[in-house]
Amino acid sequence: MEWDEKSIRGLFALGYGVYVIGRSIYQYLTDRRLLRGPSVAGKIVYSGAEGKWDKSSGSGGEIGGNYHYMYSPVFEYRYEVSGGVYTGDRVTLGKSSCSVKSWAEKQAAKYPVGAEVEVFYDESDPSVSMLESAAMKGVWLVLLLLVGLGLVGLGVYLLSAGNTA
Repeated sequence: MEWDEKSIRGLFALGYGVYVIGRSIYQYLTDRRLLRGPSVAGKIVYSGAEGKWDKSSGSGGEIGGNYHYMYSPVFEYRYEVSGGVYTGDRVTLGKSSCSVKSWAEKQAAKYPVGAEVEVFYDESDPSVSMLESAAMKGVWLVLLLLVGLGLVGLGVYLLSAGNTA
């Protein structure tokens, strides 16, 4: 079987679509497990916006790309479980960043230093924790699943179109 350009693009779209769907389901299940598990009171000990250079793919998806300065909200909180003191830095499972510093500062302002927070943790490993769920907000989970399904459909279409030519 000879691989033409459509087949290769279709295989890439199919693989990436399956990845997006799998990642969405993983995030949903992990969020659900943590949010249904125990929670304790915690305290924000650091909150701010930090920037770093991030390499992204170039236009058209080619490898190489350009570097962009990206800002992320950064947090640290402390909490206690069964006499052990833990620190966490995840508000949600995923990390987000943006090229606009004010956006990261606005996100960081939601959790000011000294604020009391509810910390959800993994009962079998209390060092795994988060403050809120990204997947449980619903809209993002549905959007990611639709994108994943769309990519799978595109991949199947391109694979079938590439093989009939």
